[in-house]
Amino acid sequence: MATEYTVNDNGIITDLGKFEGEPRYVPYYWDCALQGMYAEDVAGVFFMPFDREDYAKFNELEGSYGIALEESEQGFVGAKVYDSQAEYNAAVERCEALEAMDSEEKLAIDSTITTGDNAMRFTADQVCFAADNQRQTNEHARTSCMRMFDTSTIKGLEQAERFKARMENLYESVNVYAIGLNRVQIVALRPSSK
Repeated sequence: MATEYTVNDNGIITDLGKFEGEPRYVPYYWDCALQGMYAEDVAGVFFMPFDREDYAKFNELEGSYGIALEESEQGFVGAKVYDSQAEYNAAVERCEALEAMDSEEKLAIDSTITTGDNAMRFTADQVCFAADNQRQTNEHARTSCMRMFDTSTIKGLEQAERFKARMENLYESVNVYAIGLNRVQIVALRPSSK
């Protein structure tokens, strides 16, 4: 990849655009993915295990197993580095579960939300995990409650916080999952006996 990027002392790209806020190696691996040099493409997430050449090129990856990359609807590329083969394989399986979901479940995950000033960056692994979790909770609809929120605005953040507080009073387990950029999914499980 011929493009040079400005990085800070931590190796994070500071230039505005597609790779803003990502580690310096992400453009290289994104270019590799676009050229078909990935191990797996699952539900739009590219997975690549590392080898000796990767460790020589990017010494900060030494000891890690592989990487997952995904492009958001807004055109930003996010990446997640996996420290072990077990973590990597689990992420692939979660994304395969997303790919296997029926179209109605995918529509709930992929609903279009506009981006705003309070942008939050999430990893492909978190997106796949949230989708897998949604699939599991939909199978037990009577014992769970799920809702997605646009967190690109202060109003959306406040709505998500109020909903979470309400669910914490009604359910034993309340989890918040990142869905792409500027979206969160709040999943409440097991009605409380309070």
